[in-house]
Amino acid sequence: MQRKHNFTLDILRFFAAFIVVLFHLNQVIPHVDNWYRNSIKYGWLGVPIFFVISGYFIIQSADYTRSIKDFLTRRFFRIFPAYWFSLLIVLLAAVFQKIYIGSNAVHNIPKDAISILATLTLTTSPLTKIVGMNWVYWTLTFELFFYLVIALSIIVNKKWRLGFLILVSIIALVLPTQKIGFLFFLEQWSAFGMGVSIYYYFKSSTVQSVILFLILFAINSINLILKFHFSPYTMVTLASAAIVFLSHFISIRSNIFSNLGKFSYSTYLIHVPIGVFIIGLFESAVVKGNPYLNLIYDLSVYCFICIISWLMFRYIEKPSMALGKRISVKHLKKMGPISIKQNDETPN
Repeated sequence: MQRKHNFTLDILRFFAAFIVVLFHLNQVIPHVDNWYRNSIKYGWLGVPIFFVISGYFIIQSADYTRSIKDFLTRRFFRIFPAYWFSLLIVLLAAVFQKIYIGSNAVHNIPKDAISILATLTLTTSPLTKIVGMNWVYWTLTFELFFYLVIALSIIVNKKWRLGFLILVSIIALVLPTQKIGFLFFLEQWSAFGMGVSIYYYFKSSTVQSVILFLILFAINSINLILKFHFSPYTMVTLASAAIVFLSHFISIRSNIFSNLGKFSYSTYLIHVPIGVFIIGLFESAVVKGNPYLNLIYDLSVYCFICIISWLMFRYIEKPSMALGKRISVKHLKKMGPISIKQNDETPN
């Protein structure tokens, strides 16, 4: 049976992208002590919201696939084509700056083969010391490694998958934080793990599965508090998990905010090169110093970015996802009709 689309989580995606955009539009300019700038400086908290949502949806996707190849194919075409296109926009911003101001403030353009390869494969910081071209790309590297862990869980017998994820959560809890290196992703694992936990709550149908869910939830909660204490990051992560949980009991129809949430990935990818590296060059000192003008300016920039993001979603993201689905379906046809049925139920 086809699952009902969760528009509540689309709205949550929109909100996360929206506050991150406003935060970054103001991050590069001198701080002014007013109500708007003091509020939007917390916009970086959109990141743990994204991680919780990813944890919930990606484990759901894994549960509805019969093949690691199917899973990785869909994830590849979901992430990389739009990411590569955003790299071109960063390069365009660098060229624009060179022409307009005579220098390039986009400092992290790769200049050697290793840096280019790392940039194209999302193996830049924090996996390696190679800095990404766009300062938001670090979260994609975390996402990528989360996908790889979930892919490994697909190899495990389905009835042991929750146990495998509990083991990973324990490792994330006991190992020291690694800022650079292969285990870097464990630093943010608790946020992903909260989303995974919520999914398994609704999958629990036996006493044993309920106990395992409680163990998974407890480990990730402890890890979250130990690493981030009772900080805004912790509170937002827990609030996001609560919203994901409550979304199962809330019926919301498609609306403008849920539609904006559908292309939040494109918005996230391009808001810095367009909003900061290009449009940001024209923001006047008067606008920066007045909270109301600052807000109106930022909302206008956000709306413009949304137009470009929608075009990117329509002509880059959607065709790429469709291609990934076609490739995975061809593979699944060789595995028999049961696999095809389950693949049709795989969440986007």
